[in-house]
Amino acid sequence: MRKWIPGVIVMVVAALALPVAAAEKVQLRLNVKEGMRRGVRITADHTITQTVQQTHHVARQKVETDYTYEVVKVEANGNAMVRTTYKTVRFMQEGPMGKVEYDSSRHVGPVPLPARPLASLPGASFLMTMSPEGEVLGVEGVGALLKKMLDSLELPPGAQSDVVRRSIEEQFGDEAIKEMMGKTMFVYSREPVSVGDSWGQTSVIRRVMPMIVQNTLTLKGREKGVARLDVNGTIKPNPEGTGMVIAGMRVLYELRGAQAGTVEVEEATGWPVRSRVGQRVAGEMKIGGQPGAPVVNIPVVMEGVVALETIAPD
Repeated sequence: MRKWIPGVIVMVVAALALPVAAAEKVQLRLNVKEGMRRGVRITADHTITQTVQQTHHVARQKVETDYTYEVVKVEANGNAMVRTTYKTVRFMQEGPMGKVEYDSSRHVGPVPLPARPLASLPGASFLMTMSPEGEVLGVEGVGALLKKMLDSLELPPGAQSDVVRRSIEEQFGDEAIKEMMGKTMFVYSREPVSVGDSWGQTSVIRRVMPMIVQNTLTLKGREKGVARLDVNGTIKPNPEGTGMVIAGMRVLYELRGAQAGTVEVEEATGWPVRSRVGQRVAGEMKIGGQPGAPVVNIPVVMEGVVALETIAPD
């Protein structure tokens, strides 16, 4: 009998630009300085509907994470090394298996099992190197994050524990973190632009929930040192995606849809001030077990919003 399997939300966040004056063409790029510190809150709130044997199963998942970013080094070519520190994590999941809530800033007592990996993150940090074009070139220290997450689960030795470890590593390993963080710093123009100009950007996600996101960005206005962008994008499956392992089964998503929203950017640095992007995708979740076993296709619809806002860095 097919069982409902909780979806894993991948945040697909559009971000940034760097204009100067309303009538001038401006090259949009990241332009941070050593010692700069910023606080950011990213909230992903999604509803997932899966159809199993003609029955709809609806779940909601909301993850709110507060980060502090500190620029520790800027190379002559503009590449910036940024220390990313997790400050606070809030988690809510509600579905056929019940409701789980967790807030690291308030929680007292045992942590609910579904929240334990995220609950282990506040206070932890890693380094990422970003280019002036917003590409995440590399990360350091992710292994320590993984260890904290795995230790929080207190897994006993055995094959089942190995499956859980593999799943966590696929979702939060070096390459997955690069893709995740790159979505907040990857929407720059290759050529100078003016208010009213549009340009395209493509994001390719290979892990967890593989997809190709093709965005059109339009510089809509500028006021008091902040640039405002409109974002409109299409989402399609990535045939080269690896997916992930859940409960020992390989899970691949084939989803199509669209996203739209707005992004506001600090002109002097290219750093995001706030954004709000709505998304809707639909398709299938393909679940396979052992090699040669039949693949189970489960129709799925995901709708939600990913938002970014500025907060105090401490």
